[in-house]
Amino acid sequence: MDGPVARLEALLADLRVAGSDHRSVEAKTARSDLPATISDTLSAFANTDGGVILLGVKESPGSFEVTGVEDPRHVTSALQAAAEQMEPPLRPAIDIVAHPSGIVVMAQVPPVPRDQRPCHRRSDGPHSSSFVRVGDGDHQLTDHEVAVMLANRAPVDTGRAPAPQGAVLDGEAVTKFVAAIRESSRRAADVDEQEILYRYGVVSGDRTELTLAGLLTLGQHPESFLDAARVSLRRQPTAEDPPGTRHDAIKVEGTVGELLDGVISGLGARLGHVQVERDGQILDELDVPRETLREVVSNALTHRSFADGAKDESVLVEITPEAVTVTSPGGLHVTADPRQLGIDPIAGVRNHTLVRISEHLRTPSGARVVEHQALGIARADRACHVNGTMPALFVDLPTRFCVVMLRHSLDPAPARRILTDAGLDPTPVAVRIISVLLRLDDAKASASSELGPPIFDARLCARALAPCTLEDASSELKALETTGILRRSHLRRTPTWLLAVPTPPPSGTGTLPVAATVAAKTDRIDDLIQALIDGPSQGLTPLEIQRALGLASTNARYRWLHRATERGLIEPSSDRPYDRTKKFRLTAKGRGYASRLQRPGSQTR
Repeated sequence: MDGPVARLEALLADLRVAGSDHRSVEAKTARSDLPATISDTLSAFANTDGGVILLGVKESPGSFEVTGVEDPRHVTSALQAAAEQMEPPLRPAIDIVAHPSGIVVMAQVPPVPRDQRPCHRRSDGPHSSSFVRVGDGDHQLTDHEVAVMLANRAPVDTGRAPAPQGAVLDGEAVTKFVAAIRESSRRAADVDEQEILYRYGVVSGDRTELTLAGLLTLGQHPESFLDAARVSLRRQPTAEDPPGTRHDAIKVEGTVGELLDGVISGLGARLGHVQVERDGQILDELDVPRETLREVVSNALTHRSFADGAKDESVLVEITPEAVTVTSPGGLHVTADPRQLGIDPIAGVRNHTLVRISEHLRTPSGARVVEHQALGIARADRACHVNGTMPALFVDLPTRFCVVMLRHSLDPAPARRILTDAGLDPTPVAVRIISVLLRLDDAKASASSELGPPIFDARLCARALAPCTLEDASSELKALETTGILRRSHLRRTPTWLLAVPTPPPSGTGTLPVAATVAAKTDRIDDLIQALIDGPSQGLTPLEIQRALGLASTNARYRWLHRATERGLIEPSSDRPYDRTKKFRLTAKGRGYASRLQRPGSQTR
């Protein structure tokens, strides 16, 4: 088999490993006609990262069977008509695949440009028929999410909008700003102060009307007029905190420069430290590199949305034991591609006026507000590589953009053990790649459905090895695939990579219970419940569950945990994303379900 048949077989093999539909693949029986929800799936794929629709494939628990379609020409024609009825119209690439078990209609749905989203059924309008892909399902957008996406379509520099009435400039800040402009440009040396402010968009109209960007950068007490001049910084309690400990939360207020200094200071006081060897010296660093923190927070403050529906929201910085997450209101700018962040320079800037002013500002501590414009993420990735930590993960959602910086240095020992056991040389590059993959595996089962499981592709590999080109990263991944250490997944438009060897157990880990009839069953819910019955009373971690069920794939682990949680049978000990210490335990409903599964001598907890 070759061509489309081989592509279909590869997709089915990956789906069987995953155990269910995937974020980018939807399988439907469609024996004689299209599913009623086909427009929802077309919209969801178009508004996310694209995806593949398989018609003539039946999903049963943990398995995918080719059942075929009776009239492939009719189904293909109906699918093309449904795609044409979307706004904007979609042009999926459709193949009629003659599989030995039946005819399958396979359609590759492309993502629509970000400035044309949300894609929806033309007859129903955007508020009634716009969807995004969440986990393995189609999630309808709320009116608020649709409004924000529509507002983001227009390339309007909202920073030039008038500031609220009563807002005024800070004279000292203006003097420093004008001096910086004159120092950086000979042409501005003899230009009047008010003219400079006008040219840079601090004021507009008759040169006395303060702009939103001017207030946020050079205004007096902008927090009195705008929620955008505040940042919420909160730290969730840790396992070491006494019972009843509340969130450690503060509000940072002021201009963009004051916000940046305040947030970095607050993070420095609340994060842990790691020891880093650099130039033969052992240095004490934050468990997320300071350069990375500064770049991410600066981007959040200057590139966030000020459109209707987002301008009254603040940037949120949240610290958990596992990660620092920075959330910007309004989602990523339509000209930016989240997959290319850190790989290519930023294609466009949402708040041109705000960024242009900020490039000439310094914070109260003397640091630049905007540094290394367009190359900042690449430098932040390099800092993570040097410090042995994870590169930041980007999560693009309809109404907000999240940057997740996993804390703590990566442990290279398990990666070295995997390479050594395979008879391979544990080179620094190979160790770094496998260490990042192992850390992502830990994060997958604990990621919320909304965030989705993080993926490892050539782009993330290049960022993990920064400075590194996409071509060099692809070569390293292919070399590890050749050795059998990695395997390629075909569930997305571009290849992603997974470990193809068992994860070494942590030192000191004892033998875990193994569910019965692992090989004979395809529905693993019962096995999952039985593993929790047989396990310790406090529950099992995702990795312990994976081993108890004999699952080879972390994707499969994620799917079965997600399904059992959605059915209300199990619950996590923590709702924090990417919590490495999270354990799953039976709910009251799960204990009732478990009562019929108990073996002699077992006890439901």
